Amino acid sequence: MTEHDQTARARYLAETAQLLWPPPAVVNTGPRNGNRVVSEFLVLPSLADARLLLPLRARRAAAAVALRYAEPRSLGRKARAHAMSLATSTGVAQALFRSRLRIELPLDEPSAELDTVETLLCDVLGEQALVGLHLTRPRANRKPVVQALTTHGQLRAVAKIGTGDLTRSLVAAEERNLRMLGRQRTTTFAVPRVLDFRSWRGLLVLTVTALPVDAPRAPAAPARLAGVASEIAATATTAETVARESRYVAALRVRIGRLRQPAAQQLRQALDAALDAAGDGTLRFGAWHGDFTRANLAVLHDKVLVWDWERYGAGVPVGYDLAHYYVQHDILARHDDVSAYLTGLIDRSPNLLAPMALDRDEATLVIKLYLVEIATRYVADRQDEMGELHDVLPELLEFLAGL
Repeated sequence: MTEHDQTARARYLAETAQLLWPPPAVVNTGPRNGNRVVSEFLVLPSLADARLLLPLRARRAAAAVALRYAEPRSLGRKARAHAMSLATSTGVAQALFRSRLRIELPLDEPSAELDTVETLLCDVLGEQALVGLHLTRPRANRKPVVQALTTHGQLRAVAKIGTGDLTRSLVAAEERNLRMLGRQRTTTFAVPRVLDFRSWRGLLVLTVTALPVDAPRAPAAPARLAGVASEIAATATTAETVARESRYVAALRVRIGRLRQPAAQQLRQALDAALDAAGDGTLRFGAWHGDFTRANLAVLHDKVLVWDWERYGAGVPVGYDLAHYYVQHDILARHDDVSAYLTGLIDRSPNLLAPMALDRDEATLVIKLYLVEIATRYVADRQDEMGELHDVLPELLEFLAGL
């Protein structure tokens, strides 16, 4: 990790802590100074590379937070998370790793009333709550996601906190989407239930029930993923229409027109090329999750658990979710040759989207439109300025301009 990355992670930890534990609480990452310690956290692996914040005085809760760091469950990440969970539950991690974050009350205000993320979640749940955090990689939509646990390590709820304009809008959208989905009867997938939604100290806080992600898993078979994607598509009105005459394409053109140059011109060319090649081809339009990835779902034997519904939307081509599932993993794993990957992706699109009952022409058009859609989102969110897409997005735009 570069010195710049270390500085960015340390700064994000400090900023996040100040938001979640505002004055009169004092955030201290240095040595003890005589103040009254209210809460204490183990920072893993270090303050300079902070990825986990674990409640220090409750080993079971800390072990539970560490274990859930395995999502999404790659073999390597799962093994590391299990090892860290075991080390935490036995006290080994506390002895080996020395970085601490303490929430304190100053000596001159030892009885001051606190209004922190912990007191907020205690109010929501009606009982004592311990908190833990996963600190995610830098990206435009990064936001604090707080786990609320019992002292025995049972995950009770998850709180998502909108801090800026983009993340506040996403948190508000997820609240609306989850309430709408909660009124529907779904058979292939389950979603969290909204417990609380409020403005708190200038932030937006959405608290939802914890899904049973610790349940035994089943293989993520394409047919099951397609079944979930199809049911999600049906959560809004579905219709078939000529793609180039659709409301979706008209709205996409408007969003592209708001982007900065040269990205707007590149995406406009890509959209025109895809639609010209399709002629009067029709597509089915419905809803999509909007971020249907390995990181946001768990395939169980009876249902698929799906969370992070902030990007849900209606009136998009059916097949977007399945395309997103594969592309988001592959394009980041193979970013050394993005153009070759995307060329192969379009060639493989009929097989990739066959479980969605799309023919060759429909699948090819869906993949092309999806790439324009996701690139439009990334440019609008300025994802090229930070995180994993820093190098990928320019190559994606260049490829699309040559369609």
